[in-house]
Amino acid sequence: MVVKPARRRRQLQPGVRRASLFVADGKVPQALADALACDGITVEPYAKAAEALTATR
Repeated sequence: MVVKPARRRRQLQPGVRRASLFVADGKVPQALADALACDGITVEPYAKAAEALTATR
């Protein structure tokens, strides 16, 4: 699967610089993870989701 990065960078929300996408291991191909990273989105293991949500409180 080949995923091309977006031509123009999209903003997540005004003032938000990054976001995390929590998914099961192996569900997101590296090419897609790289494309998401270009837009400020990191792919994280699903097992870390609860810890990350707790840290935002």
